[in-house]
Amino acid sequence: MVVDLGMNIKNFSKKVHVPQYVRFISNGGDAAMNQHDGWNHNKFARGANHVRSHWEYSADCVELIKEYYENFPQVFDAVKKCGHSKSGPAVNKLKDVFGDESPSSIQKLKQVLTWIESLPISNLPYVDMGFDALDPRMIQSLEQHRQTVKETYSNVNLKIKQ
Repeated sequence: MVVDLGMNIKNFSKKVHVPQYVRFISNGGDAAMNQHDGWNHNKFARGANHVRSHWEYSADCVELIKEYYENFPQVFDAVKKCGHSKSGPAVNKLKDVFGDESPSSIQKLKQVLTWIESLPISNLPYVDMGFDALDPRMIQSLEQHRQTVKETYSNVNLKIKQ
């Protein structure tokens, strides 16, 4: 059995991501022109406005990753050991992550899965890469502002002069 211990905030092969936590910046005219690649930061040099394709992570996402690392450092250690090397396994075994395949290791695995499922990102939908969505807090703020305007300015009369 294979168990995914990732936070599932993005999936490059399916070209989807969870807005508010991560977004993909592609090469091209969409990206901010003031970003520079890692090779040359001189704006007059060749390639200075080249933007490499990359993922951007929100502060909320970074905080969740920190929390994951603090709660389950053995998962990160296993990824570091096995990594993505061509000779290493694509999937870590239970004993690679928790040291053995005992009932206590299975219980630790269940704890990790329960924690991941409890995260707010676990209930959020994916969107296609290239689409952004407003942060739910921003939507709530806009809704509150709309209500304030509606209550405060309910008797607005517009007069058009000709």
